[in-house]
Amino acid sequence: MRELLGKDIAFMKKTTNGVTKPYTLRQLRLDVEAHKEIDLFDIGGCGCFVDSD
Repeated sequence: MRELLGKDIAFMKKTTNGVTKPYTLRQLRLDVEAHKEIDLFDIGGCGCFVDSD
C-alpha cells in the first residue's frame, strides 16, 4: 500500500525518544521475531486487543 500511494504511511505509529513515526505491520513482525519489547498495553487508536469485560 505504501508503494502504491508513494507515501510513508501506516495505520500504527511508534514513538521513540519523542519522535513519532509510522509503524508498519512488517516492522511489528520483525520486532516480535527479534524478541524486542512490545507494549501490550498501548492500545493506540483501535483497541483491537482490549478486553471489553
